[in-house]
Amino acid sequence: MELQNIRRLAVFKMRNIGDVLMITPVLRALRETFPDARIAVVVNSGTEAMLANNPHIDEVLIYQRNDGKRGLLKRLRDELGFVHELRRRRFD
Repeated sequence: MELQNIRRLAVFKMRNIGDVLMITPVLRALRETFPDARIAVVVNSGTEAMLANNPHIDEVLIYQRNDGKRGLLKRLRDELGFVHELRRRRFD
């Protein structure tokens, strides 16, 4: 794939709050490199506040970690739904 054809980017940071905060320079560099691309960041629930009002991203997608309250089938259904949503967005 040619770099000029990239239109949809997803950045995955599935760690803790500090780790999410540390990707800020990467997000800025991606926006500068791909000014017309749609940039989404995928993070664990509870860390999304670190990206609030970040001008370099278009969207934050939140992955709900297993809190021990969901049964195996519910968790599997939720995770498959999340994967389906990511695939539907057709990230480059």
